Amino acid sequence: MRRLGYLLATLLAVTALTAGTASADIEWCAEDPVFHVLGSQFRLRTNVATSASDVTGIAYVVTLPSNAEGSASVQFPRSKRLPTTVELLYTGPAYSGDGTFAVSASVTASAGSGADVRVDLKGPSVTSASFSGTTNEAIRAQFTVSAK
Repeated sequence: MRRLGYLLATLLAVTALTAGTASADIEWCAEDPVFHVLGSQFRLRTNVATSASDVTGIAYVVTLPSNAEGSASVQFPRSKRLPTTVELLYTGPAYSGDGTFAVSASVTASAGSGADVRVDLKGPSVTSASFSGTTNEAIRAQFTVSAK
């Protein structure tokens, strides 16, 4: 019985020490933007390895095909807890109307420390990928999206 008590105390201590990092849990996932472009969908999910209170904002700049204007939208809640901005630029190569199209993204997580940041690309129209960097520096990614 005493060993069980030590085990539970150790597990509680480990849980307390590892809690409090800003990661894509259910609440954070709900704040990550979902992009709809030319009938296709993808999500950029950002994980920041620091206390959530240290993160002051996340900025996304996504470059889409020049002919996607009017056929693109982004969904994300505008949280008071974590200011998030999304800017869509229509300056990429024009989509030919067949196959895939190119997208590039820049993600900057602002925080008081140089914490690790991981941006995960997910969705039914892309091959999943991860891109890494640190806070206060732009993480750049280029990928192709399958047209629907």
